[in-house]
Amino acid sequence: MDAVVGSAFAGAVAVAVLLAPLLLPVHLRMTATEQGLTIEPRGFDAVWTLRWRIVVPADQITSIRVVPRSELRVRGLRLPGVCIPGLIIAGSFGAGQHRTLADIRRGEELLVVYCRTGSPYRAFVLEFPDPHAVLGRAQAALRR
Repeated sequence: MDAVVGSAFAGAVAVAVLLAPLLLPVHLRMTATEQGLTIEPRGFDAVWTLRWRIVVPADQITSIRVVPRSELRVRGLRLPGVCIPGLIIAGSFGAGQHRTLADIRRGEELLVVYCRTGSPYRAFVLEFPDPHAVLGRAQAALRR
């Protein structure tokens, strides 16, 4: 009996260790200059999105907005990435002109960077602790 309990406990600990990183907040850095945006997933976010650095030239950006989560749907085939509804959506979704990169957890307001047709991504859907502040910095830098 002790072996069964010990085995079950070890299994529960293993599952907890594997799932714990999914509960971490998004860890992104976005740098804005007049040339464009640099998005850098950090830590586990780089693993889940399989992206370490994404450069979006200013001429590819059509708009940047803060959007309520209820207005967004990230759809399409996920390659690469992870999606556990209600917990994490991270990675590239869709293909061709509908390709979107997302890195979100449970945030209610998300920063969305929309790109021109023909760009590698149609949009970037990103979660930040204060998306309005990030939006303000990005817009100010891109207007220079």
